[in-house]
Amino acid sequence: MLNGNRLVLICVAILAFSSGALGKHREPSGLFLIERDGKSGFIDRAGTVVIEPQFDYANEFYEGLACAKIGDNWFYIDQAGQKVIEFKQKIDHAHDFSDTFVKDGKITQAELTSTRERSKDIINTLKNAPANKIEALVAQYNAELTKHLDKFNAEWTNDYLSAFQDAQIMLGFVTSILAKAGIKEA
Repeated sequence: MLNGNRLVLICVAILAFSSGALGKHREPSGLFLIERDGKSGFIDRAGTVVIEPQFDYANEFYEGLACAKIGDNWFYIDQAGQKVIEFKQKIDHAHDFSDTFVKDGKITQAELTSTRERSKDIINTLKNAPANKIEALVAQYNAELTKHLDKFNAEWTNDYLSAFQDAQIMLGFVTSILAKAGIKEA
């Protein structure tokens, strides 16, 4: 069963997915890339190693997630270094896929920016809403949320364009249930 924190993670994943083309607008996370013996890891502002160098490649964190690679396996990690999303499809560079959609004309820059901004708005709303209201919504809409999430997860790792479209649908669904519950957007 989903919980309120899982709902926030869903929106963060959508945001990470849609933000690949907008890397130049990334805000600092407080963790910084380091390299040791050809492996990437992360330190905090004090220079303390937070995530040991273990990745063949990693990029900076954005909205709590960073793209990383070990061998041929690409995935997103959280700020504790835990894999939260793995790609099943072989890709050349995990954070470039949404930029490719814009370049190929499959989506517009406006669609990508809109999806990103929508995700940020929903994340802020969820963070500021009373936890008991969010938990009640998740309990009430668990089946529908799980269905959307399962579809998104299946497509995220195999068909990025369909996943992007599903992300937009999921954002609309989350927006509608927040509105039904009387939770105003932040």
